Amino acid sequence: MSSSEPSAKRKRTEDETSASRPPMRSDVWVEDGNIVLQAENTQFKFYRGLLARHSAVFSDIFSVPQPEDPAAVEGCAIVHLSDSAEDVRYMLRWLLEPRSYTLKPTVSSVLSALRMGHKYMIVPLWEDVVERLRCEFPTTLDGFYNQENVFGANIHFENENDILRLADAVREAGLEMIMPMLYYRIINECPVDVLTKGVFAPHEPDGEPSTPYLGLQTRITLLSGRIKVVSVFNRQLLRWTSAASSGCTDLGECTRVRHCMQGDEWAGAVIVGTHSPVEERITLQLLCKMPKRIRDKLNKELCCSCASSAGKAYNATQQWNWDALPSLFGLPDWKDLKDYTVL
Repeated sequence: MSSSEPSAKRKRTEDETSASRPPMRSDVWVEDGNIVLQAENTQFKFYRGLLARHSAVFSDIFSVPQPEDPAAVEGCAIVHLSDSAEDVRYMLRWLLEPRSYTLKPTVSSVLSALRMGHKYMIVPLWEDVVERLRCEFPTTLDGFYNQENVFGANIHFENENDILRLADAVREAGLEMIMPMLYYRIINECPVDVLTKGVFAPHEPDGEPSTPYLGLQTRITLLSGRIKVVSVFNRQLLRWTSAASSGCTDLGECTRVRHCMQGDEWAGAVIVGTHSPVEERITLQLLCKMPKRIRDKLNKELCCSCASSAGKAYNATQQWNWDALPSLFGLPDWKDLKDYTVL
């Protein structure tokens, strides 16, 4: 990721100003807590034992004898963390009330959970966020089919850049099984210029360049994958719509209908809004159950034998597309993908 010189200067100024202020107390302040964590300029009073129970890293930290701390707060030693105050707050609130986090988390919360669960090896926090990601980005074709039609059924996406924020985070966390469907979603949600720049708005409101959410390697992977997905769609469309049956009872009419269907499906795949390049939505047809309009057309206009053959060919191409999905983004086969675990 890159940042502009003025932005870097502003960040240094903000850091210096923050360092000159006394620490402020977070809303996570347990009165009978026995340890104070400080992240950035924010302090959190919490339970040492609860942290040690869920995190091997904190257990090791607390096992090292600490000299008497003259800066102790309410008799509690201060442990300084290099994490953001936002990430620490999310981690502590989750440990205190995990059941209150059953609603859809925001992408910011998902990123906090990934960072803190991974860094401090907090098993329940890590497993919770990984399960949510697997629900949002399925690892089986049936799981993909069973998803609700509305994108964002399991994670709350607050703005168009949110899905971009997940790409590098998931890769860095070692969640390989999440990556194929996440990448596929991104190339469907984002125009080519966004994949190239790594951000939806290339400039901030004040006119300065926006910091990309996608790293250079991720952008290359997505652009390359998009080209491959479009190519696969083209080949598979011709394959299943050309599936003539040996038992056809009206070869001339069935051939005409299949040719018309090829043209209709290709034209339908590239219909987009005026703000997008012509082929922008073509990838949306690569993975989907056979739409009712196609199924009705097959059953109404083809003979029974050809309709059955075309339906089987469609389903076969769907499975082939799913099996090939990881390779389109330079990833191993589904069976060889592994997710990092903190256990």
